[in-house]
Amino acid sequence: MIDDAGEGAAPSAAAQIAELTFALLLLDETSTVREVNQAAEDLFGAGARRMMGQTLRDLLSFGDEISFDAHLAVARLTRCLEGVPGILNLHPAYTSLLVDFDRSVLAGRMAAILDRAAAGTVS
Repeated sequence: MIDDAGEGAAPSAAAQIAELTFALLLLDETSTVREVNQAAEDLFGAGARRMMGQTLRDLLSFGDEISFDAHLAVARLTRCLEGVPGILNLHPAYTSLLVDFDRSVLAGRMAAILDRAAAGTVS
């Protein structure tokens, strides 16, 4: 990207977040989804429009009926979250996944990611 002075300008933080290869959900203080990148859309199998405005609790539910597809979605998300620093425990059920997490650890990691994005160092 070239700015008005003819010098290269760093892409915006939003553009860099959109290009991340790992799923990123930005949540507000009530755990409501405010921003979603493409990798998160791929992981959850849902578009950003469907996810934004939902609480994390609602997002981690994969339907009201027990089905093989719901089982696969829960299993896939559980595998993705295993070993993530800040995740204390995962409780997969038939159609949902309960995640116990340390908000201070995850908030710190997200702040670091956003700072790197704003500085143009996210690859």
